[in-house]
Order: sequence, then structure tokens, then C-alpha cells
Amino acid sequence: MPDTDTTGKRWQDMTWEEKREERFQRWLNPANVDFISPEAEKLYKERVTRFIKAIKLEEPDRVPVMLPVEYYPAYYAGGNLKKVMYDYDELRHAWLKFIQEFEMDSFNGASLVFPGKVLDMIDYKIQKWPGHGLVDDAPSQQFVEGEYMPPEEYDDLIRDPADYFMRYFLPRSVGAFEPFRKLGPITPFVSIPVWYVSQFGAPDIQKAYQTLLEAGQEAMKWMGVVIEIGQEALNQGLDLLSCVNEGLTTGIQKVGELFASGEYFLPELIIGAEAMKKALAVLEPAMVGDQAREVVGRVVLGTVEGDMHEIGKTLVGTMLIANGFQVFDIGVDKSAGEFVTAVRENNADIVGASALLTTTMLQQKKLIETLKEANLRDKVKVMVGGAPVTESFAAEIGADGYAEDAISAVDLAFRLIDAPA
Repeated sequence: MPDTDTTGKRWQDMTWEEKREERFQRWLNPANVDFISPEAEKLYKERVTRFIKAIKLEEPDRVPVMLPVEYYPAYYAGGNLKKVMYDYDELRHAWLKFIQEFEMDSFNGASLVFPGKVLDMIDYKIQKWPGHGLVDDAPSQQFVEGEYMPPEEYDDLIRDPADYFMRYFLPRSVGAFEPFRKLGPITPFVSIPVWYVSQFGAPDIQKAYQTLLEAGQEAMKWMGVVIEIGQEALNQGLDLLSCVNEGLTTGIQKVGELFASGEYFLPELIIGAEAMKKALAVLEPAMVGDQAREVVGRVVLGTVEGDMHEIGKTLVGTMLIANGFQVFDIGVDKSAGEFVTAVRENNADIVGASALLTTTMLQQKKLIETLKEANLRDKVKVMVGGAPVTESFAAEIGADGYAEDAISAVDLAFRLIDAPA
């Protein structure tokens, strides 16, 4: 969000009620939208007003309508799921027809109709879909049950999540990654990379990378069509924001609840988070820039200096984004000074520092000290996490809170920013 509201008042000086009203005004008056007609703009404002009144517990002119259509547009246009998964022109035709012929207040987009060509190219093993393991007219995908992470490998996952997924999980679940099984772990070669790099001379490793490059190019074609559909929906006055807030966000929050209750495990949580990220990457460019979604708060996120672990931090970032936070992920192996720079540049409300090694935990303490030296400590909340970090350690170093996983990190962030969860 910008640093000031439309009246010039600083964002950090506004009450939560003022922030909400400012968000509503930006929602009602979006930038970078070329409505196809004055009537489309009028319809957009009417639809958004319905959602705003519902959020404020006021009575709208009618109940806002959000159709949970899933793959129905494909069948409404005379096709089926297989046709729109493999033919992007059919995907475009079906969803644009649905937009034009159904009256609704928000639109779910086509980003969850995954491209069959890409899944075929990478030999995705976790699901079956029409034309790939299922009959051509099957109405949905089907999860393939299997032991994708044996219990004896759990310590490997905790020890080095990035290495585990690259050399164990992905080769087991995606055929294109199968040659990566024989790669050595990356961590021992950080200082002398030539031995690690030499492995990429193997023909099967080179072939795997070529397959991934080609699959990436094909995925970009699919994304172009999905973005086009979303932009057309917005130009016609439909509300994509509610798709994100009431559709994707609700879904990933349910995944989080299942993880917290023990019904889902880490692989399912990561898959759900990645799906959320990919859908947001498609929908947000078709919305209204960085003002499109309601931003609860700004979070700078990173792994501390000397630590290369990334998956846990990235998962926390995705879950925070899913719950309305704007996240600035500065990456891994970041010094306290780099954290401070990011906090200042992005006017952050919260800084999250991850450490997965006992040898790097003290960098979290150094970060807090550096924030004090920069006169920023009283302007930003600090939350810490990572495998060796504990609540007592967080209190000892002066952090504002500790989270043991991505789900609790979201709850903590809401408490720290004093925003309604």
C-alpha cells in the first residue's frame, strides 16, 4: 500500500477503520483498468459495493453472488476438462463465453485449469487427469495415493529441506526430476562449486534441464491465456479481488487448518501453498497492481546470515500473502544490515528472521541489536523461527514473538500488527 492515504495521512498513523475505508475506496476506484464501457464500470462499482456492505455487516441491494464454477465453463461451452487442459484456445473461448452469459459479482478465473501439456512434459506422478490415466471425459483430476515421503526420510527433510525436495521428493513425484536423484548434496560444495557443477555434464541431467526449460516455455503460453481471461473479466466489470479473498484465501486457510489438526502433512501444505502462489501470480497482474488486494501489513522476511535454508521461510511468506500481508522476501544468508535496509525501504510493520542452524541463531539477536542502532526497533515488530529456535530463546533476545511453523506464524503476525484475524 502507498505510504499515505488519499487525504495525505500517513498509513502507519491511521486507525484500522481508516485503513479499511481507504482500501474500500481503492477497490471502488481501481487504477489501470480499461472498462469496455461506462455500463461495465457502473456494474463493477455496484458489485464491489455489495461486497463492501456485506463486509461491514450492512444490508446490500442483494446478496453478492460468487459462483463456485470449477470446470463448468468447459462443459457449458460444449467441451470437457481434457479439451480446455490441452487446448488454450478452447480454454479462452469457454471462459469468455461464461463471463459474457452469466450474471455474477465476482469471477474465479481459469488459473486452476492446469495445462495438460506441461504436466505431460514433466511426467507429473501425484495426479491423474483426463487423457492421462483417466478416461477422456473424466470430470476432474484424481490424486494418486502413494508414500512420497517415507518416515525414515523425515530427518533428511528437517536437516536440509531444499536438498530433500531436489534429490528425493521431486524425483519421486515428477519424472522429469528423476535424474536429480544422483546429484550430490549442494551444501558441502558451497565454497568449491566446481565439483558440484561437474555433475551437470551428465547427459541425463542435461536432458532433464532441457525438459524443464521447454515445460516452462509451454507454461508461459498457458499463463498468457489465463491472464487475458482475467483482464477481460475485469474490463467487463467483474470483481477478481473477491476471487482471491473469498476463493483462494479460503482454500489455503482450510489447508492450514488441516495441517494444524494433523490431517495434512508438510508435503500437502507445500503443494497447497505453491498452488496459491501460482494462482496469485496469474490473477494479480490482471487486477490493479499492488493496490488490488487488501493489505493487512508489510512483512520483511529472510533467513539470517550464514544460513542457506529457504523452504520454511518461503512457506511462511506464502501463508502470510494468502492471509492478506504484503511480503518482501529478501532471501537467504542475509546480514542484519540487509534486513534493516529492507525494513527501511519497505516501511515494514514486521520483520521475520529464520534460522535453521544452532550456529546461526545468534544472528537473530544481532538483527534486533542492529534495529535498535538504526532507531527502528520501536517501529517494527520482530518474529523469529526455525528448527532450533524456542519461545524462551525468542524472549531472551528481545523478539516480539516466536512461531514454530507457517500456520502459527500467520496467527502471530496478526497479533503483532494488532489487526483482526
